[in-house]
Formats: sequence, structure tokens, C-alpha cells
Amino acid sequence: CAYADGCLTLEQAIKAAYFRGKAIDESNLPEGGMAAVGMEETLL
Repeated sequence: CAYADGCLTLEQAIKAAYFRGKAIDESNLPEGGMAAVGMEETLL
């Protein structure tokens, strides 16, 4: 949604998807969970 509404560039959207997937893959969380985290862009 963020790319579609102009909040993220294509490059930012791809990076966000990549690093989200990487973080989930490397976590020890049970499958099927979901989390929402508020974070400033400068902290990414």
C-alpha cells in the first residue's frame, strides 16, 4: 500500500519487503503470527 499511495519509492518498498522477509525468516517466532511496530524511518 505504501508504494501505491506514494509514501514509499519502488526501491524503498522492495527493500522493506526484503528486510521484513529476512527478519521473519531469522526469527524464532511461531509460524502464522503477525506484529505491527511503529518506528521512525531514520531508525531503519
